[in-house]
Amino acid sequence: PVINFLKIDVEGKEKEVLNGLNLSKHRPQIIIIEATEPGTVIRSDDMWKDILLNNRYEFAMFDGLNAYYIAEEYSNLFVPKFQKSYICADKTNKKYRILSNEMEFNTSLLPSIVE
Repeated sequence: PVINFLKIDVEGKEKEVLNGLNLSKHRPQIIIIEATEPGTVIRSDDMWKDILLNNRYEFAMFDGLNAYYIAEEYSNLFVPKFQKSYICADKTNKKYRILSNEMEFNTSLLPSIVE
């Protein structure tokens, strides 16, 4: 079966989770992974991004909290859509939304960023 997307939000244990995956056998089309130190806006993806890149995933975008990676075999289909995306802060709901022509993602609440 095709896995459309995998969201990883494990409060600083991203590297351990990625090391435990067999990304040659199970290949989510899109991996969305929290890419900041817990409770901050400090990027932390340098600690684990090579695992995804070495498993033929392409970086698509960073939304201020999450990094989006696309499996190489789907990059032509999805990466252009992410490159047309933009981030907007919705201060009413204290959420960030990723908007594009064909996709919309609502990420986690970000009270430390949007107040």
